[in-house]
Amino acid sequence: MARRSTFGRLALAGVLGAAMAATTADTRAQSISPSLFSGLTWRCIGPFDGGPVASVAGTASVPGRYAITTPSGGAWTTDDGGDTWTAVDRQSVPSVPGDPQRWIDPGNPRRVVRVEPQGIGVSLDAGETWMSQHHLPIADVARLEPRSAKAEPNARTIAGKPATVSIADPERPGLIFAGTQDAVLVSFDNGATWQSLQLNLPAVAISDLDIRGNNLVAATQGRSVWQLDDITPLRQLSSTTPAASTILFKPADAILIDPKADAAAARTDAGSADVDYYLGPASSGPVTLDILDSDGRVVHSATSTNTASSDRWLAASRPLLATPGHHRIVWNLRLDPPPARKHQYAQLAQALSDMPADPNGPPVLPGTYRVRLTAAGQVHTQPLVVHNDPRVGEAAATLEAQRQRYDFEMKMYDAMQTAHREFLQLARVRAQLKPLLTSPDPDVAAAAAALDAQLASLDGSDWTGLVIPDADDEAGEVDEKEGKHPDFVPPKPVSVSKDYDDPTTILGRAFGNVDHAPAFAIVSVALGDLLKKETGAAGVPDTLAIADYERSCQQLSGVLDTWRGVNMNDLQSVNDLLSQRRLPPLPVDTAVSTIVCGSKAP
Repeated sequence: MARRSTFGRLALAGVLGAAMAATTADTRAQSISPSLFSGLTWRCIGPFDGGPVASVAGTASVPGRYAITTPSGGAWTTDDGGDTWTAVDRQSVPSVPGDPQRWIDPGNPRRVVRVEPQGIGVSLDAGETWMSQHHLPIADVARLEPRSAKAEPNARTIAGKPATVSIADPERPGLIFAGTQDAVLVSFDNGATWQSLQLNLPAVAISDLDIRGNNLVAATQGRSVWQLDDITPLRQLSSTTPAASTILFKPADAILIDPKADAAAARTDAGSADVDYYLGPASSGPVTLDILDSDGRVVHSATSTNTASSDRWLAASRPLLATPGHHRIVWNLRLDPPPARKHQYAQLAQALSDMPADPNGPPVLPGTYRVRLTAAGQVHTQPLVVHNDPRVGEAAATLEAQRQRYDFEMKMYDAMQTAHREFLQLARVRAQLKPLLTSPDPDVAAAAAALDAQLASLDGSDWTGLVIPDADDEAGEVDEKEGKHPDFVPPKPVSVSKDYDDPTTILGRAFGNVDHAPAFAIVSVALGDLLKKETGAAGVPDTLAIADYERSCQQLSGVLDTWRGVNMNDLQSVNDLLSQRRLPPLPVDTAVSTIVCGSKAP
């Protein structure tokens, strides 16, 4: 008898109904190469509330590592004492001598594991106290309801295996999925031929199959419910699909998460879109993938070449795979993080691998985008439609408010790009100027020192100032002579280059409340703070936020004007002196960027 449980919108019902009428199917050679969809992955989605366990074993040398088997044949292992579990082949579970219901660590008899009605229990004190682990994804699941597509009649045998259930895809005629006692199969030709869709799914009896939107869901006996995310590539394959060339699959429509509907999620999660591509066996060379908006602007870019950042707080970007076969990337429906000398992180509660840059890129707007894949010297394109959150809708007033917020966020985003671009040019000049500071020629050394002082004031990355700590920082003792309040905390000196981007030293402190002269790095920090605050917020920008941006914009405009003057005058004067000494000139930026603020801003 199957246990009854729920997980999300999946309603798990009772025993599988009577066997369905039989059809026949042959096992001719497959016409679609499995490599065309080998990048798809099953994942266990629950329920995670425990189930019957037949036996339990442990590993004496690894605390927290246990293996269990279930009455229906499933097997699972854990390396963290039962917090997370992974399905494995039953043969990989060590045999338990004596009592399969209890395992005692031979190296530490105080460590005991026992089988319980809904999972296992762990004791580290020879059984005096027990920690129960019942959230195991090992339920026997018999049926998924409600069904989103009409089930196809089962075949008594499919590819030589007894069939338990089958279902037709409602979108792609002829695409049928079937479950057997140990696998999931797929047919692209209405059941004429079948091939494995097992991928990473453990060998387990399939009780039921269902299609939820773009996802295929499988109910199993003893290993809970698994989901094959986004079967869109399968819907585009046919016997005429060439396995020797490059393919960019048309992505399924994506849906934005709106902050008015889910404020907590929208700050970090704007939704996602799966982009699938296939490289033929003869493919070679670098691969790039760009996503462009309707105006042709690149909003996301990825490449197979190594683009590791020197920013130690920036998550390592995973390069595109350029190996032959099917690959998938997931776009987060945001622009790539804006360039900055350093990034910071204010969301340390999240897993480091999923931590977004701070600031992150703004979420895109609903609309049609273009995916562009460049591989083996050829360019392939597909449209990608992004819909608004259905909980918010796409009324004209809603879209207009989103457009205003997006335009405001893009002002900050573009301003940060401008500041960083000129910052890099200035850094190149300072790098070439550095050897001249110790020149044996006193005139050259003096001119270099004067110019470097000017550039340092425009650089800003070496600036050190004072930051007022948080109110909950440790307060100092009362100074009776000074008459200070016991809650008074003196400001702390910090450096933009050493402290601001390190959350262990300055996380949460109000950096912007300290007066300082505008400079590229400092203005970029202020713009980044504002962008972080405004990204994902609901409604049109308020007047205070607009005023904050205008202040930073005016500061950046002033720094650009000063930098332009340095290039036209001071740099030229130093280069004239270097020319007289027959020394190579310093690089001059003859086209310093401009930025328009106030009412003239676009």
